[in-house]
Amino acid sequence: MNQNIKSGELFTPFSDLTELLINLVKKLPNKPSIKVAFLGYQDLLLPNERWIQLMGIEKFKELRIRPNSEKILKIHKKFSVEIVPEIDSVITAIFGNKVKVDTFDFTKYYGTEIIHDFNYPIPKKFNQKYDIVIDYGSTEHVFDYAQALKNMYSMTKLDGLICHVGPFDMFNHGFYGLNPTLFHDFYEDNGCSTESAMLFNFVPDQSSPTKYRQVQFKIPNYDRVRIRMNPEIQKIPEISIAYLVRKNSHFPVPNIPIQQKYRNKELWM
Repeated sequence: MNQNIKSGELFTPFSDLTELLINLVKKLPNKPSIKVAFLGYQDLLLPNERWIQLMGIEKFKELRIRPNSEKILKIHKKFSVEIVPEIDSVITAIFGNKVKVDTFDFTKYYGTEIIHDFNYPIPKKFNQKYDIVIDYGSTEHVFDYAQALKNMYSMTKLDGLICHVGPFDMFNHGFYGLNPTLFHDFYEDNGCSTESAMLFNFVPDQSSPTKYRQVQFKIPNYDRVRIRMNPEIQKIPEISIAYLVRKNSHFPVPNIPIQQKYRNKELWM
């Protein structure tokens, strides 16, 4: 069944949340203004030369650097990254007034977060408020994962985008490792359409010990696949999953799915 795993691209480039957001905004070309929700206060990690390419040298000089930038750099160990800027200053420098970002977290780190524990239902005032909702490595740390999915779905406007980037197999990184059938079954049962689903991670670039390249693999929606039999994947110690969905319908109370593989009773009798 390994023929179902193919090299491919989900977003290009896709090396950082900033790059991801730029590509998601392009997918909503007819919206004059875009409201975005981040789950968790995110670390924006790009080399200085890439920041300058995205916003120009003058705006780069005006970026506000987070007070704990050095500590975050030590945690992530990205040799080519020198600064960790504040989210708001990056959004303004790249998008101007077109894009506004709200950050949700269970506690205040920087004072700008909206406090909410995603183990519990999102307040109704946030229903259908956002054009883009991004889970960039956050929901796997939420114990009630089903509630987190329902919250993200409820927060998103019609024709809006929901993006998950999280662990597929990262030992003890969070509570869960995530499978594509989870996202397909939940979102498609709630009137959404899958735009992309991919396994990926970064591997050292042979051209330099401090550079990394991203490898990506297209994956089947529901079929069982023994991915570790794929010789390319065997070289990658940990794998992440990226999933992008567009919301085409809204259910005030999201449906709870039955896993696709068990829906056809005739297959099991």
